Amino acid sequence: MDKTIKPIKALHGEIAVPEGEWNALCAMALIVAASSYARSDLTLQNVSLDSKGRRMLQVFGWMDAKIEVEKHRAEPGSEPTGTLKVRGAELRPTKIAGEIATTFLHEAPLWVAAGAFSSGEMVVREVAAMREGELDRIDALVEALRRMGIRVGEMPDGVVVEGGRRPQGAEVDAKGDGPLATALALLAFRAEGETTLRNADGLDPIWPGFVEAVEDLAARTRHEMPA
Repeated sequence: MDKTIKPIKALHGEIAVPEGEWNALCAMALIVAASSYARSDLTLQNVSLDSKGRRMLQVFGWMDAKIEVEKHRAEPGSEPTGTLKVRGAELRPTKIAGEIATTFLHEAPLWVAAGAFSSGEMVVREVAAMREGELDRIDALVEALRRMGIRVGEMPDGVVVEGGRRPQGAEVDAKGDGPLATALALLAFRAEGETTLRNADGLDPIWPGFVEAVEDLAARTRHEMPA
């Protein structure tokens, strides 16, 4: 499955984050996307605020993301969830390593995307496990970023990415990997020009219709926000 993605200008409105094992990744994707546009004003519902969710918010806090927890719900026998308000921000780069890298191994490509939108140099290390299996996700990510004109350095256990440069529309290959496809879609939404995302099948197990959901939020922005 291939996706053609055109750039958008901001995200506005409300959206429920899918439940399940990919909740943190889906929430991260929307936070990164909304933060990268100055005019964004996005409400995320059903965000898990378990230990991983709270850690995610802590890291975004280090990056100066503008996130408010508007509602917090904890029912007996279930993990707490919350509603987040996310606004556009100038993200500050940080270092992802150690316990954070282990906790967010699957989400590592999204931290790299956040770094590409940041104001400096962001390091994501101690994620050598991304190279294991049939796909070397570090190599695939670096190749795609370079195709989009992003300055990125590859290390045995991670990457360093330089922010402050708008991605360029390009043809990139997600190689069937869901987290990689999600990160590349975020970059494509912010790119200058159209992007063709090849082999984006991995998006469906994470969030069926993710690209279309973001496009809908962007369409709401055009209709609801003043020029």
